[in-house]
Order: sequence, then structure tokens, then C-alpha cells
Amino acid sequence: MRIYTILDIETNGLAATCDILEVGYIQITNDAKIIRSGVFHFWKEGWDVGRTDIHGLTPEYLKQMCPDEATFNGNLIRLYTLVQGSVLIGKNSNNFDIPVIRRFLHRNINMLQDISLMGTLDLQEYYTDKFRKWYSDTYGVSAGRKKGTLEELIKMVGETENSITECYNKQISSERARAHSALYDAYMTYLLVIRGIERYNLKI
Repeated sequence: MRIYTILDIETNGLAATCDILEVGYIQITNDAKIIRSGVFHFWKEGWDVGRTDIHGLTPEYLKQMCPDEATFNGNLIRLYTLVQGSVLIGKNSNNFDIPVIRRFLHRNINMLQDISLMGTLDLQEYYTDKFRKWYSDTYGVSAGRKKGTLEELIKMVGETENSITECYNKQISSERARAHSALYDAYMTYLLVIRGIERYNLKI
């Protein structure tokens, strides 16, 4: 049985060299059953937290979740172990999450080897054409170069904020049940996998 890791990160910027503040993950089987999920944080004194108004992560919260160097280093190992040899699923993960993770780990830990992935599934790439058709059909105008935000893709597959939050609270956690929380966004990505299997013959 192959295990797939759905991953989302919250960072203090959009450059490939930005720092990771929060990692959320959900691991599933090849028939999309949830095995486990989790969230962990990174924080060093003096770091810029970036857009707190978007991700909701404050220095006080991050210091509480990652209070010392031992926790920071332990979470580096957790992140490396989580992605090494994994099949990673994300939204815009090939262009953002994976490059950011690679650089972040290299800056902060002396790894014996680079990350080696068994495979990737970037749902941004998978859904772009479907999103543009849906956008044109729904709004009567071309989507142009738009590829769809996570929230737009979720709307496209028929999910609502209330239904997502209710299911998230039941299946995953009641903590940080909001968009741009790493674990919550990972759960929305999981829903895109489920709807892709049901409606678009997505194979994982």
C-alpha cells in the first residue's frame, strides 16, 4: 500500500528563500483514506512573520509552539522525514512548496542527501484547464491566465466554507480552522483530491 502526503506550508514571504513558519500535512492511502495528520511550527527570535493578516501567525503564537532550538531542530527532522521518499500532493507545490522546503532544509540542517521524492501531484496543474472552463461557464468571461486560488478551486468542486469547517473539525482538528492555516489548507487540498477522483477520474 502506497502512502501519499498532502502538504501545505505557511511562510513569511513568497520568495523561494523565505522561511517556513507552519507545516500542515495529511497522509492518505491510494484509495484516499486518511491515515494521519499533523501540524508543526518553526520560529527563531527576530524572524519576520510576514503577512500575519493572511496566515494569522504571530510571533507570540510561534514562540509558544516552537519555544527553543531543540524543538526547532526536531521539527527540521520531522519535515525531512515527512517528505523524504514521499509522494507529495499539493496545490502549486511544484513551483512553491517543494522548492521552499528544499532551500529551507539546506539552510538549517546539514543533510546527508537531498530530498528524494517518489513522485508529485500538483493539483494546480491538474485543475487549471478545468478551472478556466468552469470560470468561463460560471461568469461568462474568460479566466485569462488565472489558474485558480485554493478557495476558487474549492468553490468550483461545490464545497462551502461551512461544510469544509464542519468536516475539518470532525475529521482533523478544531485548531486554526481557517483558510491560510497550513493544516486547514491541506484539508482543502485533500477535498480536491476526493472530488477529483469522484468527478474527473483523477488517479493517484
